[in-house]
Amino acid sequence: MANNEMITFMVENPDGLVNAIQLAQNAQLSHYTITCSNTHKMFGEAPLTELQRAVSLLNNSASDFSKSQLRKTASEYRYYPFPRKVSATFRKIYMSTAKEVNDVRCVAAEIGEILHSRLNGRNTLNNAIHEYQKWINEFFDYKNTGSINDHTAIGLLKNRSGVCQAIAAVTMLIFPYLGYSVQYISGEAYGGNSWGPHAWNAIRSNNKWVHVDFTFGMHLLFTPNNDGSMANRTFSKTHRWDNNLLSDNMLSNSNTIQGRIVRNTVELFVNKNTFFLGDVAVQTTAPVLVGNDEIGYWIDLHSILPFFEGACEYLPKSDHLRICLKNRSILIDNAKTIIDKSTGYIDLRAIRKFADFERESTSPMSLILRWNNE
Repeated sequence: MANNEMITFMVENPDGLVNAIQLAQNAQLSHYTITCSNTHKMFGEAPLTELQRAVSLLNNSASDFSKSQLRKTASEYRYYPFPRKVSATFRKIYMSTAKEVNDVRCVAAEIGEILHSRLNGRNTLNNAIHEYQKWINEFFDYKNTGSINDHTAIGLLKNRSGVCQAIAAVTMLIFPYLGYSVQYISGEAYGGNSWGPHAWNAIRSNNKWVHVDFTFGMHLLFTPNNDGSMANRTFSKTHRWDNNLLSDNMLSNSNTIQGRIVRNTVELFVNKNTFFLGDVAVQTTAPVLVGNDEIGYWIDLHSILPFFEGACEYLPKSDHLRICLKNRSILIDNAKTIIDKSTGYIDLRAIRKFADFERESTSPMSLILRWNNE
């Protein structure tokens, strides 16, 4: 998906609005519009004000990967009395391109699988933190050169150095492969002389969120966290954050929304510029499913997977297609035979290894796509 591609989401209920905002954040869209119809039921008598309030709350309480990489945002709201609908258009500048985000997700999947194998069945949170901290300390240095790359996940992996923001961002991508949900926390930390902006992570374990700071762990004999009353007292002396926007309940709500997104079905219409992600209609500049019964059907995974925090890459040496989907990675053999050289679209039949689909008897022809959990 190109960074400058204009995407339009169309929703008719509050859940659809929440899902649309999360989908846009997952894909790190730089230019998109959310259009809400049925505004009276959604927002009452002040639809524009209520939409602005809802979007502000959802954006401010975001604790996902996109927030860690967001540089600047601008928004415009409009109300259309006939027919009654409201829209919000966003322009966002991220610190990485869509191609870089795709690449870093694929690299993170590979790293996550390596670390998971090192745990060798000893996958308690303490062991996962210890193994991950060892990896951070072995391969990376904390360094602030003043470059924007110091703050990005792709910059950390390329340059082997970066600041807390980059370390927390990479953690967001790797820890799901260790079997844990993880969130991004932006707050302040005490560095010995004064408080200053800082970023770390919250990891879900045993039905609670444990705050963990892998950046501070680079210079200590242990990884600071708040798991336990004594550890919490120590952690609270050096870390503070907005506990209204980033409370355990808010983190759990964000995690629930993410889980709901991945479970959503995708309804694709052949050679059409609109498809559905759950209850959200998505309008793109080009079809994501093309073809016919004679030549077969081809799907644009590069455009669909980012909505689900996924990515894909071609590995020429082994002729594999790697599909990364949140917390699992799949390799598809003989990739040259399933990739269209001119468009990059994938033969639809090849995706059965990680997704199920069924053909609907409609005109135009449509497919219902579901990610499987195997």
